[in-house]
Amino acid sequence: MNTTNPASILKQISKYKGENLPPVHLWNPPLCENVEMRIDREGRWFFMNSPIGRKRMVKLFSKVLRLDDDGEYYLVTPVEKIRIEVEERPFFKFLIIN
Repeated sequence: MNTTNPASILKQISKYKGENLPPVHLWNPPLCENVEMRIDREGRWFFMNSPIGRKRMVKLFSKVLRLDDDGEYYLVTPVEKIRIEVEERPFFKFLIIN
């Protein structure tokens, strides 16, 4: 299964609808290298330097965003963990925007 693109990640986490938050604190999947994702200072999400324009996808990704003990942010699913570059505090920005 190709899990390193936004559509496949979205499929993995789409069962967590509404306000249900997935148990990312319980998941410890392997790190998936060479996936470039970031959140800029304005709260815009990017995949491989292209903006992610679908608000639904960004909202789902925000539900699996985790700050780990190493000080890095990750998108975490049951099968993979992707490091995501964050220019500013994403949780604060997300709460204000939404």
